[in-house]
Amino acid sequence: MKKYYKIIIILIVIALGIGYWIGSSTGHPANTHQSEEKATVWTCSMHPQIQLPEFGQCPICFMDLIPLDSDDSVSEVELKLSKSAMKLAEIGTTLVSREVAEKHIRFSGKLGFDETKTNSITAWTDGRIDKLFIDFVGVEISNNDKLMEIYSPELISAQQEYLLSVGTAMESITSEKLRLLGISSKQISEIKSNGKILQTISITAPISGTVVELNIAEGDYVKTGSPIATVSDLRNLWLNIDVHESDISLIQINQNVTFLVDAYPGDLFEGLVSFIHPTMNSKTRTVSVRVNVDNSNNQLKPEMFVSAQVQVRLNAKGEVISNDDDISANPLIVPSSAVMKTGERAIVYVMKPNTEEPVFELREVTLGHRIQDEYIILDGLSEGENVVSHGTFKIDSAMQLEAKPSMMSGDMNDDEKVVVTISDKLLAEVLHHYFSLQEYLAIDDFDSAYMSTMGIHRLTMGVKGVEPIMEPTMRPNQNISELRNSFREISEVIRQIVREKSINLEFEERFCPAPDGGYWLQKSGKVKNPYFGKEMIPCHAEITWENQSVNDENK
Repeated sequence: MKKYYKIIIILIVIALGIGYWIGSSTGHPANTHQSEEKATVWTCSMHPQIQLPEFGQCPICFMDLIPLDSDDSVSEVELKLSKSAMKLAEIGTTLVSREVAEKHIRFSGKLGFDETKTNSITAWTDGRIDKLFIDFVGVEISNNDKLMEIYSPELISAQQEYLLSVGTAMESITSEKLRLLGISSKQISEIKSNGKILQTISITAPISGTVVELNIAEGDYVKTGSPIATVSDLRNLWLNIDVHESDISLIQINQNVTFLVDAYPGDLFEGLVSFIHPTMNSKTRTVSVRVNVDNSNNQLKPEMFVSAQVQVRLNAKGEVISNDDDISANPLIVPSSAVMKTGERAIVYVMKPNTEEPVFELREVTLGHRIQDEYIILDGLSEGENVVSHGTFKIDSAMQLEAKPSMMSGDMNDDEKVVVTISDKLLAEVLHHYFSLQEYLAIDDFDSAYMSTMGIHRLTMGVKGVEPIMEPTMRPNQNISELRNSFREISEVIRQIVREKSINLEFEERFCPAPDGGYWLQKSGKVKNPYFGKEMIPCHAEITWENQSVNDENK
């Protein structure tokens, strides 16, 4: 019996040894257990938002899940790439530096009369125009030139009263009455010296200039206060321009403005800013600015349309500086291709220095003004750092695949959210025009897109609580680029609203992380990028979330 037990024990030991040898050669035992402990989170390579505790298939695309690798050597907002991977991805960087920043602000405007040098001539008494010396608009006159002669029974009566009072205490009173009726001091002296009544009285020009408006003809009867003519000195004109709200901080008194007119191609005219209106037009979101223009050679005409430009130099704070100021503190500048933004959020990827392998850090920055193809950075970067300027989207995509913070995680925080009070019915009507606006922008149809924007404007104008939707529609969106900027703001508000309401429409939320891209909603189907239209292959990422119900009467 003892011999039997010894044989059994020997066989068990041999079996365990064979099992251990097989397990060691195939790599399935303890090593697999350890790898499973490390890969506790499984994700989808196409949908990194999917993170499950066990291996399986993606519930969206049904691909096999992969383990979510983690690199303890980099933080949550950093990404490590090998040098070969960086080369294959064609990642390019640009040094953050301080440079002279000159911004060109363009406006449209119209020339008008200098109101300080424009006089309206009116009748000082009832009467008949006996003789008219200015018989057409455009005639040049000088100060004190005769404009017309008027016959007035009231003037004849006043002259008689004056002649009777000459040499008495009433003379000064009756003389002042004549003056108030429009008779000059010279004419009063003539009446006194001759002792005769003037049957007609001459009206003279108060200033030198051009007759720009004539309201009477010879033989007409006029009443006291009736407009007779308008005279303006056209050697000085006013240029009236409307400055967008985003640019008004760059406009200053005595700033030089250059402009062109169609009448003189190639000729550059100049003027100086003389007045900035203290209030803003709530409908167009612009401020009226007046520019004084010297027109001594009479080339320019009132009512001419102009294309104007102001060139300003900005400091590190994005403020305007004059040529005499110290410009040693130039602003930090980065290429616009380095910036990824949506709504109020803007990020860049910074390449960390002194690392064995390239490491890129996601950094949120505060943007200043855009200078052609560059941005001024007010906060978030330092001089000498390297930002990704080529391949930014690839870095962001890699961050998404690792389920790390990226541009895709750019939902508005509580500080950025706006409060909008809108009824279900009004929201359905707004969405009807919004989807049309999105589709028209995707095919570069500016005119139709503008009409859709005006549809949203009409629905929301004057409705309390929906100002964040209405305000972007109030801007003078004069080209498709400006309209896309307004669409981005409308989208940020609407996507916030629909997340809080129940919508029964079949639509999707999408996002374009390229520079000047952003979020948008569109009806289900083929991707239609409203931010680039036909300019590029649609870049997008779909964001799925549950849709519920609200009636859409326009569906």
